[in-house]
Amino acid sequence: MIEFKETKTYKDMSFGDYLGLIGYSNSFFKFEKEGKVEPIKGSEKMAFGSLVDDLLTDPKAADLSNPRLDEAKGAAAKVIEFFTPEVYEGITKQLSMTSLMGNEREGYIPVKGRIDFQMAGCVADLKCTEAHYNQLAALVKYMGYDKQLWFYSKMLGLDTNYGIILFYLVKSKVLVPRKVIFDGSQEAYFQNKFHKFNI
Repeated sequence: MIEFKETKTYKDMSFGDYLGLIGYSNSFFKFEKEGKVEPIKGSEKMAFGSLVDDLLTDPKAADLSNPRLDEAKGAAAKVIEFFTPEVYEGITKQLSMTSLMGNEREGYIPVKGRIDFQMAGCVADLKCTEAHYNQLAALVKYMGYDKQLWFYSKMLGLDTNYGIILFYLVKSKVLVPRKVIFDGSQEAYFQNKFHKFNI
């Protein structure tokens, strides 16, 4: 069984400062090979997603020279419309966390995470994708978004069996909220990672 303890949260922390926090991240677990992660090459798609994130959570950091700025503003507006402006202003955004993951018998390893949105009783993450609507369920599993949501939810100590992915479909310019149910496979995945790095 995997549990989390001594979770600390950091509001208004920059992404650069988050990267400096001690702990294994979901991205590390996802991309590591024999304990190492190759540098991820940036792409236009990644830059667009980052631009939307910045417009929503840290407008001062947004790259206003990006040729897709108007498109990104449209995507950000869809997210705010989903929550409603009043609710959006009150929810926690880009919350950074550190915690200890493991169990009393075997010990713990340091971990960290960064949540897009903390809603009432669950977490939500925004994904900009060129996939079609009928591909979203497969995309969740292929990209491990269910594991990411479980990791963040349990780190926060939320008693929930689901998280939410907000898919912005780039080609059709619509926002599709997707409820992702935790089925036990997520905990098994992180238990394997714990055993691998609990040296």
